[in-house]
Amino acid sequence: MTGNTDVIREALAELDRLGALDDPETACSAASLLAVCGHVALAAPLVERAMPNPRYHELQPPLRHILEVSVDWSRGDLDAAERKLAAAQGSSVPNTRYAALVMGAELARYRGDCGRAVAALEEVRAFRFSNAVSAEALPLFLHSLALCYEKLGDLPKARERNAEMLRLWAKADPDLPMLAEAKALQARLTPAGSSSR
Repeated sequence: MTGNTDVIREALAELDRLGALDDPETACSAASLLAVCGHVALAAPLVERAMPNPRYHELQPPLRHILEVSVDWSRGDLDAAERKLAAAQGSSVPNTRYAALVMGAELARYRGDCGRAVAALEEVRAFRFSNAVSAEALPLFLHSLALCYEKLGDLPKARERNAEMLRLWAKADPDLPMLAEAKALQARLTPAGSSSR
């Protein structure tokens, strides 16, 4: 679940130049957004930068767990990342639970456990709260779901989730790499003798 990392790096460099990332709340907000959208490697340095600030430790533990997952993951300590995600998934705060589910799904995919990834992503897909991140990221989740279902051999579900993603991106820029991947997936998943829409 990644987008154009060059654009994101440029935006982070500009925020840093302006001094905005010196504020732990701003740095953590940016890190949380990056991590939930699949940019764990870009999120981790922001969290590491905020951690020494005393204000960082005033954040609620479930949110700190979510933020620190990106640090553990980037350091290769996937077991610590999973423990923190498990703790955050029990949160009563919808945004924290949502972030934990998304990151848990991505971690499961990263580890090659498509079954766990599908379970978490289907829960994310069904999550019912209004959030700009969830609306923007839904095509990413659907794409991940389609790929996982394909790996699991559930081709009808893979077709269904991929078609859902393509409907959402019907007017998207045709040069987007993920859109090209989804169209290639559609071609792979279309049974011989059928026509794809």
